[in-house]
Amino acid sequence: MQYIRLKIKDSVEFLWHSKSYLKSVFAIHALFIFILLPILGESSQFILKISQINYLSLNNLGTMMRQQPLVFLALISIVILSILLSFFEFAFLLISVYFIQTRQPVSVRQLLVITLRQLRKVGISTGLFFLFYLVLILPLGGVSYSSNLLSKVKIPAFLMDYIFDHRFIVVGAFILVYILLTYIGVRLIFVLPNLILNDLSIGEAIKSSLTITRRKFVTILLKLAAIGFGMLLFSSVSIAGLIGIQKLVEQYSHSYTVVSAAVIMTLLQIIILINIAITTVGMFLVIIDFMSKNNVLSAIKKPDSLFSSAYRKNFANRLSAPLYIVLGIMSAVIVGGYNFDYLKSVDISKPISVSHRGVSEKNGVQNSISAMNRTAQYHPDYVEMDVQLTKDNQFVVFHDFNLKQLTSVNNTPENMNLNALTKLKVHENNQVQPIESFDDYLKAAKAIHQKLLIELKTPNKDNTQLVARFMRKYQKDIQENDYMIQSLNFELIEDVKKIAPTVKAGYILPFNLIGPPISHSDFYTVEFSTVNKHFIQTAHNERKKVFVWTPNDKKSILRMMYFGADGVITDNMPAVGRAMTDANHITYSDKLLYYVAGLG
Repeated sequence: MQYIRLKIKDSVEFLWHSKSYLKSVFAIHALFIFILLPILGESSQFILKISQINYLSLNNLGTMMRQQPLVFLALISIVILSILLSFFEFAFLLISVYFIQTRQPVSVRQLLVITLRQLRKVGISTGLFFLFYLVLILPLGGVSYSSNLLSKVKIPAFLMDYIFDHRFIVVGAFILVYILLTYIGVRLIFVLPNLILNDLSIGEAIKSSLTITRRKFVTILLKLAAIGFGMLLFSSVSIAGLIGIQKLVEQYSHSYTVVSAAVIMTLLQIIILINIAITTVGMFLVIIDFMSKNNVLSAIKKPDSLFSSAYRKNFANRLSAPLYIVLGIMSAVIVGGYNFDYLKSVDISKPISVSHRGVSEKNGVQNSISAMNRTAQYHPDYVEMDVQLTKDNQFVVFHDFNLKQLTSVNNTPENMNLNALTKLKVHENNQVQPIESFDDYLKAAKAIHQKLLIELKTPNKDNTQLVARFMRKYQKDIQENDYMIQSLNFELIEDVKKIAPTVKAGYILPFNLIGPPISHSDFYTVEFSTVNKHFIQTAHNERKKVFVWTPNDKKSILRMMYFGADGVITDNMPAVGRAMTDANHITYSDKLLYYVAGLG
């Protein structure tokens, strides 16, 4: 931490005497981050929309190349241009930090000329390595990269299905791979700086980076982590303080709540920008400092200026002040106006309520008729329950694939007949209830007019006959009573939609990776801690609903409602009721908090 404090102190002292330089650097940085790159992202969205392309995947790239070659070329051009702009912005910031670190005065024009020269180095190998750098190395310093085009890339649902089925192996492998990639990322962190600052080839830059980082992996990683942690702490405290101020305004001055919320939302956005900028600069400071200490930092030759310094300075002084004032006013009006409209128009969804396994606050045995009857007093829109196929091709209501944990019998539902299963007792929440047949559970649900969300559980992948048998027997009841079906098994849901297209069926995602997968399902059920507003908006654009499981407290449920969730599957039905009530009285400070949370 002493190292970080000294570096920050040195940098602040230099920047204090170079305020005009700093303004220009950050203005250009903001131009790339908030104007040029977003314009490219929106362009890709526009092209996809007018071309009626909902997603990009390996399945439709070939078709697009054959049937819509101009669209394909336009998207490729946007990708290439995005890479070039990102590389330019990366090089511009790196070179700027170089002159800050070496305490050399340089004009913004000279910075731009030096950076433009770097674009000549961008070939196929450099471009590919830069993508690698964006994905693997920059996040080590707390810097992330995303694009609207990337959000259109879909992971086939069967892959997510496979990952969940083998989650323990996959998670273990992921941790090992992540550790390995972190190690590789640190060892190669000086490659692009070598390429840009020292004019080395890719091979020479890699060799130099490996030399610099030899036996210094932990030191470099800790310094990057210190920067990331410091900025996270700064952002957290600042955000909490600003939202606290908004709460005070709401408590003591109701007349100015909307105006103060718009101002504070703008300040929150500025803090997020500062966080990104300082984290990036901090990472570059560490890189350049290490290169300097290892005597591998070449001097950058500054290009000659077109005008005399006196003329340039006089011209800059005349132009810069009005320009910054105009840009500042325009930015304040645009951002403030957007934030004001956003806060006034943003609404809270009223999702359907679903009781998880028919239980609320441990009021009974999961998947039992008695628990469903008790939970019905909370008037859930649906009761979620689990159905499995038995050895004699009947259907039983049970969650686990092994009976041992709940019944002490070490066997599986698929290996036992229905009659034997219904004689077993389930012990849970200090209560005892028999395992129910689906026929009995269905009859009890219809008797109290309770809608069901039926989760079809399958221990294996051969489900065609299971789906056909289930739908042949129960499709009429499902359609007449507006029941829904969901499953963790992707192929099963696809089969349900083939057999009964009008039945509402959903695919359960154990987590959110990039966005909604390719599926014929009507809705997705997603683990709530991995859901953000962008995921739900993307699903809604594709006319898919999103259910979340299992937020069990009022704050979590309210956050899901703010994100736009269509359904909440919960173990705490009273919390849903409290969240629904509070949604009618949501404050601007709540909206600001959910806005920040939704950025993930």
